[in-house]
Amino acid sequence: MQQWTDTTLQTKLVKAFPAVVTGIAFLAVLLYWYFA
Repeated sequence: MQQWTDTTLQTKLVKAFPAVVTGIAFLAVLLYWYFA
């Protein structure tokens, strides 16, 4: 049961990772442009 939960969590993380990276990159560019 624990292994199944970990696998599900890992799958969610893998699916969410690109969106998180894109969001962070977007914020970084926005802040850089704002303060530049």
